[in-house]
Amino acid sequence: MSDKINTEKTGWEPGMTFCKAYEEFHPALRKEIYRKVMGWTGWSKYTFYAKKNGVHPLKLLEAKIIELIFLDYGVDAWTGNEITE
Repeated sequence: MSDKINTEKTGWEPGMTFCKAYEEFHPALRKEIYRKVMGWTGWSKYTFYAKKNGVHPLKLLEAKIIELIFLDYGVDAWTGNEITE
């Protein structure tokens, strides 16, 4: 069995952040998204903002978690565009 994570169907590339998409949400929804991300990743508050702003790069698994959380809101995590499919 391979230890590789499936990278298919992801719009994320190393160096990309979720800052733009996150900032476009209403503050109440940002708080909800923040709680979900923290619950799934176990990050500290500092790590959340460092990863959001690109100070520390996201790992592939972290990027997939971010994508899935934003998908719940119908938004592409990397562009902030609404997903209409």
